[in-house]
Amino acid sequence: MGTYVDESLFTYLGHLYCHMIADTREELVHMALKVGLDASYIQEADSPTEHVCLSPDRRAVALTMGATELYGRQFMQMIIRRRAEVSADHHELEIG
Repeated sequence: MGTYVDESLFTYLGHLYCHMIADTREELVHMALKVGLDASYIQEADSPTEHVCLSPDRRAVALTMGATELYGRQFMQMIIRRRAEVSADHHELEIG
């Protein structure tokens, strides 16, 4: 289990951000609180792309608090894995 930040920074409304995801909602909320954000900052909640956008300063805090930095394709591979898990869960519910 864990919390992850991507290495890439993007600009939105003139500010730099990165994405933070986690293996579970609880871990995402826990790390968001550690960096000074609450659960209201979660975007795309209850989806495989559930995440929080972090400024570079908050990203640094997340890394200090134990988040793992993902490089290049690792971040997208994590999202793809999460989508596959959700799809498998839905398929299992249909069969079960």
